[in-house]
Amino acid sequence: MRNRRTAMAGLKPVSIILLISFLGIPMLLAQAPLGDPASAAWNDHWQTQNHFHDFLRDVHAVDAATAWAVGDGGTIMRTDDAGASWTDQESGTGYTLYAVSACDASVAWAIGHDYDTHSVILHTDDGGEVWAAQLSGEGYKLQDVCAIDALHAWAVGDNGTVLTTGDGGATWISRDCGTTRALNAVCALSIDTAWVTGEAGAILKSDNGGLTWETQDAGTSSTLYGVHALNESTLWVVGTGGTVLESGDGGATWSARSMDSNYILRDVFAVDGQTIWTVGDDEDIGRGAILKSSDGGVSWALQNIIHYNATGVSALDADNAWVVGGDIDILRTWDGGETWVDQNPATTSVLSGVSAVDASTAWVARAAGDVLKTVDGGATWVSTDTGPDDEAGSLCDVSAVDAEHAWAVGYAGKILHTADGGKTWLLQQAGTTATLYTVTAVDPETAWAAGASGTILRTGDGGATWEHQSISSTVGISDISAVSHDIAWAACYDYETDTCVILKTINGGENWQLQDTGYPYYLWSIYAVDENVVWASGDNTVIKSLDGGQSWEVSEIMSLNITDICAIDECTAWVIGEVMNPSDHDFMVLRTTDGGANWQEQLELWPSSSREKIAAADCCNAWFISTSGLIMHTSNGGDARPDVLSVSPPSGGAGAEVTVSGCDFGATRGTSVVSFGATPVQEYVSWSDSQVVVKVPPLACGEARVTVTTPSGTSNWKAFTVLPLSVQSIIPNRVVQHTISLALEVSGTGFQPGATVALKRGATTLNAYNVQVVSDTRITCTCGFFGAEPGAYDVAVVNPGGEEAVLEGGFTVTSACGAGSGTAVMLMGLSLGLLSATASLRRKRRGK
Repeated sequence: MRNRRTAMAGLKPVSIILLISFLGIPMLLAQAPLGDPASAAWNDHWQTQNHFHDFLRDVHAVDAATAWAVGDGGTIMRTDDAGASWTDQESGTGYTLYAVSACDASVAWAIGHDYDTHSVILHTDDGGEVWAAQLSGEGYKLQDVCAIDALHAWAVGDNGTVLTTGDGGATWISRDCGTTRALNAVCALSIDTAWVTGEAGAILKSDNGGLTWETQDAGTSSTLYGVHALNESTLWVVGTGGTVLESGDGGATWSARSMDSNYILRDVFAVDGQTIWTVGDDEDIGRGAILKSSDGGVSWALQNIIHYNATGVSALDADNAWVVGGDIDILRTWDGGETWVDQNPATTSVLSGVSAVDASTAWVARAAGDVLKTVDGGATWVSTDTGPDDEAGSLCDVSAVDAEHAWAVGYAGKILHTADGGKTWLLQQAGTTATLYTVTAVDPETAWAAGASGTILRTGDGGATWEHQSISSTVGISDISAVSHDIAWAACYDYETDTCVILKTINGGENWQLQDTGYPYYLWSIYAVDENVVWASGDNTVIKSLDGGQSWEVSEIMSLNITDICAIDECTAWVIGEVMNPSDHDFMVLRTTDGGANWQEQLELWPSSSREKIAAADCCNAWFISTSGLIMHTSNGGDARPDVLSVSPPSGGAGAEVTVSGCDFGATRGTSVVSFGATPVQEYVSWSDSQVVVKVPPLACGEARVTVTTPSGTSNWKAFTVLPLSVQSIIPNRVVQHTISLALEVSGTGFQPGATVALKRGATTLNAYNVQVVSDTRITCTCGFFGAEPGAYDVAVVNPGGEEAVLEGGFTVTSACGAGSGTAVMLMGLSLGLLSATASLRRKRRGK
């Protein structure tokens, strides 16, 4: 399997001025500049690329055309055409937004918090073009907000938190309401009059802007989630156990209205004295419910059931209303609820599989049945047409070979294939109706798929035919990973024996062998890098094999319930999973660059969808998705540390020029170093953020791990073989005796500047001169052979450190007499002539 992934189905520093009161003087919380309140958890090295929306929590309609909806992951959406289309607005936060309230089409507030006690208040005065964080608070969780006008708003949260602003949010004042109960809802009619509701039947009212509060007893201990006041007299409150309360005297007295106790009611909106909508959950069927009364609460009609919890309702009159909840369910009625139109902007946001091809290309499968694709590193994502809904169905996974070839699989045995980059998808018949949870593409012709009831399929002809593998139907397959047409692994759980197993085939699935991992629990994910290196994960454990599964190393990540793993090599891998005991965050992304010995947290996010997945193209480029609709990408490995992608060439001798490619090396070297094992490089040819050219240090030898260390940390390593000093050849490799000089070229490995060359025979040594070390594999030099003894000579190269390599008998000096009569006479004549000329010159000099 290559470049694919599947699995089965910062808080910036702020200044808060606290004017703490001991005599009822309000606590003043000054506005602080704030970007992303979760930046401590949102790693800058991971970028949000597309957010196909999350669970929605609240909706507020301004008029018949304009409404806002908010939800998990900082989701803010707005419509200006009655819901025909919804536009995402950048919130600047990853917190769950629980409520939104607008006073007109321009001015609105939204509030939310994380899993701990970090809250945020967002404000816009330009219709949502810009949402500014007005307050980042700790110690409470804000649950609701109510806007009065452009200057005045109220907000409530747990621990009896009540905040008010009178200057458009520049400052928020904490009001003491006399309770520490969690407050879930607020409804304010003016800057003076407001009601708040919360746990254990809490209802409180203020008539003086929150300076003092009156506790109102409605005779219930239910948790109250919603409150809506028509005027100073008439208001409605809803909560758990089907609680519906109505007051006609401003809360002095309350009447309980009839409602089935199986409902958890989360919001209420009264249009007039007769028409009231409320929404929530039907615990009996586990679905969301929309209910309406047209007789002042005497009777209630169930108008609609949605897949998940209904959490917010906003109505304009007796006919026009919006309801939100669940997996971006947005419902709109124009006829008083007789019909509800699903205005869900994405049909479904559930992202089910991701496959990374390279730094530019990635594919994402959506449960809705379409496949998203990017060819620009995620700057844009385009939905590819997978065909009619009845053919596409719900997709569980996608795996791509390259930018053109991909497979997607899903429910009822659906297999889709494209060979033209997603322009067209063909439905392939595999003869099964089992749900296929996972697919892994090996090449344009070969792919494997697996799913329910022990189903494993393989194609070797591009999907024209699919072969069924023989696996027990009692085995549940969570993931499959293949590296070739023949070799594949499957992570399984045997429900009959209640054990976790890994199966391997080396013959295309004809036989599957059980591999003992030493890990008895469920494995969600498996990833094979090659025929030797395999990673798998499940619960809080990662296991790895370096010998094709014969033996496994087991390591634990105690805080994480791992749902997915992807790997680049034996050293680098990512995992993603749910935090077991969430406080600040729901799920995390971690990476190792040392084979799993250490895992570094890279990203912490809210909320968990329990099926996050991750895919990496290389050690720099990775994508992860959340089934809630979030796509994030890193192009530098996910943190500030450098990453090494490749070392070229993969071997060479000391002094060899080597190119190290990767990311985050830094524009200039500064104090950064490249090391071969424990030996730092001494000679740098060039340095850039993505490429460094160095020369292999002289002390490095054998197998070396090449790393780059910058002020941000040390990179992963890539293997490099440092070849020993050797002499492999010499050209020419023979000469006639008494040749005055001859140019030679010596080839080998490990040549270093300053090396010497000599030809040796017994006690005779002919030292070369004009020695030039052209590269670590080539030396040019000159040697004289006048008077040299005929025979075979060893060619010796000695590096400056004293290391010597010898090519035994690599050079031959032939006898002048044995070279032929003509050559012998010529050489003898040349020698005698040179001697005669030298003697004559000496006589002339002495005669002067």
